[in-house]
Amino acid sequence: MKRISWTLGILGFLIFCFGCKAPEIGLTPTGLRPCPNRPNCVTSQNGTDEQTLPPLTYSSDRATAYAKIKRIVLDQDNATIVEENSDYLHAKFQTKFMGFVDDMEFWFPSGQSIIHLRSASRLGYSDFGVNRKRAEHIRALFTN
Repeated sequence: MKRISWTLGILGFLIFCFGCKAPEIGLTPTGLRPCPNRPNCVTSQNGTDEQTLPPLTYSSDRATAYAKIKRIVLDQDNATIVEENSDYLHAKFQTKFMGFVDDMEFWFPSGQSIIHLRSASRLGYSDFGVNRKRAEHIRALFTN
């Protein structure tokens, strides 16, 4: 019994640690990285039909839109800003149970009034639509 408990403890620790390191994220010369071939990622750029969602649009200046997205993200219970610069924001969302991490990125292309976004789970294959729901929730908050 002790051996099973110990093995499960190590397995849980390894799963948690694999969630600690962010996958390949960040900007490329053409924008956000494509989603991996898994249903636990959604993007407004470089995705399959099932992964794609429209970018956010805004009519204000970029700084105002950026500040609004940042405020919306920070208002979420489980969000932390990981990286930010003038045209990019990376946040992580961590579940209270098991500590699973999803990464959400926002890119503000120069000269355009749009915000591309990408939200992906660090682990697993399916996320049961969690990243899409989060992206749509943030879209709703941003457009209101």
